[in-house]
Amino acid sequence: MKRILSLAFLLFCFTQPISAIEFVDVTQQAGINYSANSFGSSWGDINNDGWPDLWLGDHIELPHLYINNRDGTFTDHLKTIIPGLIKSRDMHGAAFADYDNDGDQDLLILTGSNYGTGSSPNYFLVNKAGTLSEIRSPLNYPLGRGRTPLWFDWNNDGFLDLLAGNTPRPDGQAPTALFTQNQGEFIKASTQTGFTSAANNSFAQLFTIGTEYRPSLILNGAPFPDKLFAYDTLPFDELKNDYATTFSNLWNVRDAVIADLDGNQLPDIFVVREKQGAAELLQPEANQIAALLSVNGDEKSFSFQSNGSVEFQIYPFWHIGPNRIFIGESGINPNRYHSIFSLTSVDATGQYPHTAGVDFGVYISYDTDTQTWQVSVSSSSHFIFKLVIIGENSLESVTRINFGNTNLAQNDHLILQYESGFTDNTIAAGLQIPTPCSSVVAADFDNDMDLDLYLACQSMATNLQNILYENLGQGVFQLVDNAGGAGGSMNGLTDTVSTNDYDRDGFIDLLITNGHGSAPFADGPTQLFHNMGNDNHWLEIDLEGKKSNRDGIGAYLLLTTNDISQYRLQGGGMHRFTQDSSRIHFGLANNETADSVVIHWPSGTVQTLLNVPADQIIRVVESEGSTDLAPTQPDIPPETDGPAASNDGGDASDGGGGAASIYTLILLALLSGLGLGITQRKH
Repeated sequence: MKRILSLAFLLFCFTQPISAIEFVDVTQQAGINYSANSFGSSWGDINNDGWPDLWLGDHIELPHLYINNRDGTFTDHLKTIIPGLIKSRDMHGAAFADYDNDGDQDLLILTGSNYGTGSSPNYFLVNKAGTLSEIRSPLNYPLGRGRTPLWFDWNNDGFLDLLAGNTPRPDGQAPTALFTQNQGEFIKASTQTGFTSAANNSFAQLFTIGTEYRPSLILNGAPFPDKLFAYDTLPFDELKNDYATTFSNLWNVRDAVIADLDGNQLPDIFVVREKQGAAELLQPEANQIAALLSVNGDEKSFSFQSNGSVEFQIYPFWHIGPNRIFIGESGINPNRYHSIFSLTSVDATGQYPHTAGVDFGVYISYDTDTQTWQVSVSSSSHFIFKLVIIGENSLESVTRINFGNTNLAQNDHLILQYESGFTDNTIAAGLQIPTPCSSVVAADFDNDMDLDLYLACQSMATNLQNILYENLGQGVFQLVDNAGGAGGSMNGLTDTVSTNDYDRDGFIDLLITNGHGSAPFADGPTQLFHNMGNDNHWLEIDLEGKKSNRDGIGAYLLLTTNDISQYRLQGGGMHRFTQDSSRIHFGLANNETADSVVIHWPSGTVQTLLNVPADQIIRVVESEGSTDLAPTQPDIPPETDGPAASNDGGDASDGGGGAASIYTLILLALLSGLGLGITQRKH
């Protein structure tokens, strides 16, 4: 469905041209050819070559696993990397992590236990030399109605534990649960930690609280947050009530960003919200109508005029079926099970008798006197009808009868963290415009040393233009026209947005999935937007834990240059249904060196790197104490061969896609008896 320009006009009224942030749609050039029902995306590095690969979830058919070819393109290698993966109709959120600390990234995919009415084991795929093999699941939770996993090491034993973010089942079984990893098996940790939740926890994220940077866990719910735990004590310290006033009215939260948005080295919270609607009818093209109508003991109708034949698409066909579609005064049923059929006015003269709000069905009629079509939907209990109508010619005089469109837009909220607590700073930040958005990310898209915001938006039956806010400094934002070129597809319904630097040029790119929900509105393309960049400098960091978990999840970093400090939290990249690239990115503006990078590892180790040159990707290996970095000349390793090949440090090939050559070095140093392993990729 076409993106509606009314939202674009609303945003234009509040927009001034301010930004050099520019995105270009490179989906086709990149070889990502996917347009269908989606369930999030996840970025990881399957073959350990230092280039991010892409998992695309699919709620209905087989997912896709795109391997980065290191030249700006991707190839789908699902069948070779996960041989024997069978189709599942209920795959949900996925997350990469090195759960077994063997140096490569494994993949966990949560399932929905047959829509919460049955049992379905989760997919636990272990990486062996670039091939993912399903093993007997060490996570025994087949009844869970899974949504989004979260890896983190709550007990700091060096092995990742798991939170399975679930939505409630009708029978109340298998709610969101926390599991501790013990010798490769995952065991429920509710008794030891005091962790419980029966809410709709579609996602959870890591957080730090206060200037002590207490490691914390925040769970989505209604209202948001459902839970806010500090997990540095046993049982966990529930902190939500300490901030009850700030969080009291955050209903209908769809996604959240955890990031330092005002530059005070403390993470803040930005949430996007979207109401559930009862009705929407739109006309995205002159010859099209898209309608989502929720009825509950009532009837909703609309009419239009048109010459020529009209095609009707009525969903969900598996619940309605042709015998519940009544055409004309005789109530003729269509002869196609999939409820897609074409009619002329002669076929539909008159309306089939029925009792509105009691009889269940779709009633299609044509009035020869007024030359008007009418479509009515009726049910005695709650039911959602989805319809697409396509005319041979234009559809005119489209009229809603006894209903109006639901406005899904709600005010998003920016909650800033200070030493004294939390404050809602939405209006002062310039973020007060109501939006109907379902996914959000933060990144320094222009590398100017502050974090910008990108919101992916939708309505009930069509897409809406996505939104880009540029951070003007200290947490004040301004809209960027047409989202800097990433306004998004006209087709489908926006599902999620994720961030990555797929070509390793130091500028953060965007991936949008547009297959939310079910037919007929979910058939939208996945889109990759390349960040065109500018002259600003940058630094990217991969972490490798030794005493801490291998991925360094739970670490936080403070980078300082010219007396300006930036905070980043290694949270594994998780938000609703989606995993951003976990590689840590800093914009450095016109600074060619980071004066210092201080890494606070989950183990308690504090590691300091000094005078780090800009425009490179470095791998920092956890040491046993504070160390300084003195860069040396690069050592170029051999090329890898094929999608499943691996080397220990990444490759030295030209990145293509506009990136300059990026080299790799391994620096091994002993400073005051302490070990430091650094891998650098020079830009």
